Amino acid sequence: MKKTSAMNRSVCRRSEAHSFTLIELLVVIAIIAILAAILMPALSAARERGKDASCKSKLRNLGFFMTQYTEDNNMWYPQMPNDDSSTKCWTWQLARYSMKIVKEDSVPSTFATKEFSCPAGVEYPSGVQLKRPRGYAMNYHVAGYTSALYKGGGTLDSDAIRRNIPKKVNGSMVVLMDFGFQDAGAAYPPWVMGYAFSTRKNSEYAPYTNLYKFVPDRHNGRSNFFLKNGSVASAQKVFFANDSKDYPAGMIFYMLKSGKYYAGGNAAAK
Repeated sequence: MKKTSAMNRSVCRRSEAHSFTLIELLVVIAIIAILAAILMPALSAARERGKDASCKSKLRNLGFFMTQYTEDNNMWYPQMPNDDSSTKCWTWQLARYSMKIVKEDSVPSTFATKEFSCPAGVEYPSGVQLKRPRGYAMNYHVAGYTSALYKGGGTLDSDAIRRNIPKKVNGSMVVLMDFGFQDAGAAYPPWVMGYAFSTRKNSEYAPYTNLYKFVPDRHNGRSNFFLKNGSVASAQKVFFANDSKDYPAGMIFYMLKSGKYYAGGNAAAK
C-alpha cells in the first residue's frame, strides 16, 4: 500500500512539474503576438512586391503580342476605332490576333478571361466586369484615329505613332499603362478596374490630358507602363506647375513633329 501511494505522489509531482501556469501561457501568447506584429508588414510588403512583379510580367506579355501585331500590320499598333460605341478596341484586336481567345466578332456576355487583369487591381463584385476584368489601357496617342496618322499631315509625328524598329524612333513612348476608374461610384473603392472587350468610350484608351483620372498608383505608390522599346517601367505621380492634377512622372505619351513631347500634365511640354 505504501509503495502504491509513493508511486502516485511521484506521478503527480512529474505532472505538476510539466504543466504551464497562466502567467507562462500569457507570456507565450504575448511573444507570438509581438512576432506576428513584426512579421506582418514584411509579409504584406512581399505580397505587394509579388503582385507588382506579376503585373509587369503581364504587361510584358501583352506588349509582346503588340509587337507581333505590328510586325504583321506594316509596323502599326492596333488602331482605335473611329466610333465611340465600337467594341473592336485594342483588347479585342489582340485577343483575335495573337491570344486566340476570341473567335467571334461579337464577344458573348458569358465569355470570361483574366488575361487583361492586374493582380493588384480591384474588381467589380459582379457582372461582365468580374468575368473579364481589365486593369490596363492603351495610350490614346499611339492608337489614335486621326487623318494625320494616315496622310502624314498636321502636327502629329507619324513616326511617333509607328513602332519604326529600324530607326528606333521614340522608343520611350508609353503603349500600355495601369488603368482604373477613380470614381467608380459610392459603392466601390477608388481605382476599380474596367473590363476587356468594352467600348471605346469606356476608356480602353487614355489620353495624356486625363491620365490623373485613369492611372492608379497601386504598386507601392507607383504605376506600371509598357514602352515602345519593349521594356516595362514604373513611375510615381507628381504635381506639375500651373496644374492641380497629378500625373505619372517621366513617361512620354504624346509627341509633335517639332520634337516637343508631353510627359504628363499641360506644363510638361519639352
